[in-house]
Amino acid sequence: MLSFFSTASVLLAMSGLARKREWVAYVVVTFLAMLSHYSSFYIVVAENIAVVAVITIRRKDLFAVARRWFSAQIVLALAYL
Repeated sequence: MLSFFSTASVLLAMSGLARKREWVAYVVVTFLAMLSHYSSFYIVVAENIAVVAVITIRRKDLFAVARRWFSAQIVLALAYL
């Protein structure tokens, strides 16, 4: 289960940087990964590093993408608590 949810989480994070509707799927899949195993937190940290790198390199719609990404991370943190 961990490998499926983690792979889906990474794919949604990298493909959904410009689209809003993938964020809901990303949050759900990542939350299920976090519920399935504690080591998925390392994957979430790696996703955060990768997304910040992509956002800083692209700089296209920087504010909109960063706002969606950080709001998704806040929703994940609140859902896990």
